[in-house]
Amino acid sequence: MDLNELYRFARDGGKSEEKEFFSALSEIFRILLFHKVQDRQDAEEIIQDVLAVVAQKYRDIEFTVSFSSWVHAVLKNRVMNYYRFRKTESSRFDRSENARNAEGSHRPNPELERRIVECFRKLHEFNKNHARILNLRYQGYGIKELCKKLNMSANGIYIVLSRARAVLKKCLDDGEIS
Repeated sequence: MDLNELYRFARDGGKSEEKEFFSALSEIFRILLFHKVQDRQDAEEIIQDVLAVVAQKYRDIEFTVSFSSWVHAVLKNRVMNYYRFRKTESSRFDRSENARNAEGSHRPNPELERRIVECFRKLHEFNKNHARILNLRYQGYGIKELCKKLNMSANGIYIVLSRARAVLKKCLDDGEIS
């Protein structure tokens, strides 16, 4: 029985048809994903995510082409999001690793380090949002990631970063935040 037929039986049938439908979907997804995603735990997470989307929507959507096409598109999008996230995480790790390696070859003087930490503490007391955005940016988050994470526009992020950097610079120069 093909996937579209299983879908129709599950939609129109009872619990046993629905159980058979989700069991078949799980197997199909496993076969497809274990070739695309090497980490079995990540593959299972993607499968569960797609099954949750299907369970939530499969009774309500009228498919113009076929259920099979729709569910494969959902699976493909989840896999692409997985790789996009993995690439972002990996590049963030690479940047922080490079910073640590460069740090070993050129460490700032201890007095400057102490002043930076002190000014950052003062910035945090002055405006937690400024300190948070500056810290996340330093950790390697891109502007788009910050927009999603903080639910702000890119312009808003740029404005806060500019203000936070100016306050931090003033603190480093004068020792005070105002």
